[in-house]
Amino acid sequence: MNPSGVDQSGMEPSEHELLSNLRRLRGSLRQQPPEECLPVGQLTLGQKVADAVADVMGSWTFIIIRG
Repeated sequence: MNPSGVDQSGMEPSEHELLSNLRRLRGSLRQQPPEECLPVGQLTLGQKVADAVADVMGSWTFIIIRG
């Protein structure tokens, strides 16, 4: 680790800890039945618009248009 606290992967210790926590959470969610993993609340208008834009402008469409 260099003096700035960043290791060879370019991550700080706090980032490694966050990544570890996310992996643990993902693993615990995989063990739950799918019906228990559904979102709790309704989507906001902004979230619905973002989903619609993502559906229309998927990554390949975006790359082709921008290319």
